[in-house]
Amino acid sequence: RRVHYHKIDPVAAREIFIREGLRHSVGHVWEAAERDENGAADPRRALQFAFFRHNEQTLRDVERLASRSRRADLLVDQFKLYRFYDARIPSDVCDLDRLRRWLKGSPDNEHLLTMSPGDFDDADVSDKGTANFPDTVTLGILDLPAHYHFEPGADDDGVTLDVPQAALAQLTEGQLAWLVPGVLEEKLTAIIRALPKGIRRNLIPAPDTARQVAAELTFGEGDFWTAVLGAFSRIAGEPIEMSSVRLDKLPPHLRMNVRVLDDEGNAVAEGCDLKQLQNSITFDAPTTSSSVAIDQRWHRDALTSWDLGELPEQVLVRRGSIDVPAYPALVDNHADVQLRLFDNLLTARWQHRQGLRRLYALIHAKSLRSQVRWLPDWNRLTVLASRWMTPEQLKEQVLVLIADRAFLSDRGPLPRDQSSFESRSQNAIERIGQATQDVAKLLPNLLDAHHQVQLQLEQKVAEKLRYAVHDVRQQLSQLTSPAAFSTTPWEWLAELPRFFLAMRQRLQRLGNDTYLRDKEQTATIAGYWKQYEEASATPNSMAAPHPELQQFRWMIEELRVSLFAQQLGTSITVSPQRLERQWQKYTKTTRLP
Repeated sequence: RRVHYHKIDPVAAREIFIREGLRHSVGHVWEAAERDENGAADPRRALQFAFFRHNEQTLRDVERLASRSRRADLLVDQFKLYRFYDARIPSDVCDLDRLRRWLKGSPDNEHLLTMSPGDFDDADVSDKGTANFPDTVTLGILDLPAHYHFEPGADDDGVTLDVPQAALAQLTEGQLAWLVPGVLEEKLTAIIRALPKGIRRNLIPAPDTARQVAAELTFGEGDFWTAVLGAFSRIAGEPIEMSSVRLDKLPPHLRMNVRVLDDEGNAVAEGCDLKQLQNSITFDAPTTSSSVAIDQRWHRDALTSWDLGELPEQVLVRRGSIDVPAYPALVDNHADVQLRLFDNLLTARWQHRQGLRRLYALIHAKSLRSQVRWLPDWNRLTVLASRWMTPEQLKEQVLVLIADRAFLSDRGPLPRDQSSFESRSQNAIERIGQATQDVAKLLPNLLDAHHQVQLQLEQKVAEKLRYAVHDVRQQLSQLTSPAAFSTTPWEWLAELPRFFLAMRQRLQRLGNDTYLRDKEQTATIAGYWKQYEEASATPNSMAAPHPELQQFRWMIEELRVSLFAQQLGTSITVSPQRLERQWQKYTKTTRLP
C-alpha cells in the first residue's frame, strides 16, 4: 500500500517535493482551476498558490531576456530553481498540504516565495532589459515590432524587425545599423576588431573603447556609421573611413534582419540586405477597406488642370496595424496627369516635378506648339537628330523642355496648391518666349555636336583601337536616350555639346603613341561607371535618381573630358580623388532618412 515518504525520509521527501512535486502539484491545481468551466474545481484553491503563476511568468521573462541578450548564463536551470525554493521553504514542508498550511500561517510567506529576475542574475541587467531590448523599435515616426532569436547559424539569429511593405522605402541602413541598445557595445567591439591592424591598435583594448564610445553616443541619433566612425577617429587620432571596416567579419547577428509584411500581416520577404529588399519589393495598393478609403483621396486620373485644393507633401496611411507615411505627387501620364501615393519622399518629389511640367504643358499646349513650330531651321534640326530620336520625339522633347524652362526653372518649392500653381502661369507668354530663346540657343550646337560624333565613329580605325570606338559608342548611348531632354537637368544638358566634342577629339587624336595611356584611362572610367550602374540599378521604373549619385555620374563625364580632351576644360574641378569623396558623400546620404 502507498505510504507518505516523509515518514520514512523527511529530508529526501522535501528535496523530491521541491525538485519535482512543487511544479507538478501546484501546477496541477492551477490547471484544474482553469480547466473546469462548470465550477467543479474551486479557483480559490489555486489562488492560494498565486506565487507559482507569478514565478512561471518570471521564468519566461528571464528566458526571454537571456535570448535577447544572448546570455545563456541568465537562464534559470533546475539547480538554480531548487536553491531558490530550498532557501525559503521551511525544513518540515515536504508536500502540498504542509505548503498550504505554511502559506496560510503568514501573508509574508507568499511574498517570500515570489520570484523576481534579480533573484537569479545581475539586477541591473534585469531592470534595463526592457529598455535595452525593447519590444518595438522607433524609426522616425514608425514604431516597428522587434523579435529576438538566439540560434547561431540560423537566418533569423539576432534581432528581426517587422516592417509593413509600404514602409520599407522609409528605412535606411544608417537607421537599422543601430540595432537595439543592448547590443551596441558588442557591435562596437566587433567593428574595432574588424578594422585593419594598423588602425585597430589605436583603439585597443577594444571592449574598453567600445564602452567609452557607447556612453558618448546618443543611441539612434543620425547615421550609425557616421557617428561611430567619427568617435573612433577622434580616439585614434586619424580619420577612419567606412571602406576600412571589414563588414564580412562582423557576426551575422549584429545586422538587423528585416521581415516585410503585407497588409494582412503575411511575410512576403525577409533578409539583412535592406537595399536588396527595397529593390525587390514594390509599393502595393492597400487591401483593407479603411486603407482604400483613405488612399482614394490621393488616387486621381485624367487630370488636365489643378482641381486638387491643397496637396500635402506627406500623409499617413494605415498598413496592417501601424500608420506609415506616404507622399502624394502628380505623375506625368503624357496625355494627362495622375495623382498617386509614393512610399519614398525623393521619388515623390521627382515624380511631382514631372507631373507639374506635364500639367503646364497641357494647359499652355497651344502656345508651346506654336513656339516649337517656329524654331529656326527646324527641318535641319530634325535631320541632325535623326540618329537620336524621331521628328515626333524631338518635337515632344523640345515642347516639354520649353515648358520646364518656362515654369519650373527656379529652385523654389514646387507648387502644392492651386494658388502657387497658378502664380507660375502668370505672364505665361513671356515665360514661354524666354524659355524658347534659351532652347533655340542650345539646340543647334547640341544636335550638331552629336551628329559630328556619329560621323567620327564611322571612320575606320586599327584593330587595337577599336576598344576606344566601343567605349565612345557606349558613352554616347548613355547620354542620348530618346527622353534625354526631359530627364537631363538643364545645367548638364547645356554641357552635352562639350562632352560630344571631347568624344570626337579623343577619337581624332588616338594613335599608336597614345593608345596605351588612353586604354589605362578607359579602365579608370570603367571602374567608376560600374559603381554608378550598380548603385542606380532598380527594378522600379518610377524611382527618382539620387541627387548625390547623379552628381557622381556627371563628375564621371567631366573626368572623361579631363583625361581625353583636357584642352576643352571642365565646368567643375574634377579628379579621381574628388570622385572618391563624392562617392563617400553619396554612400553617407543613403544611410540617412
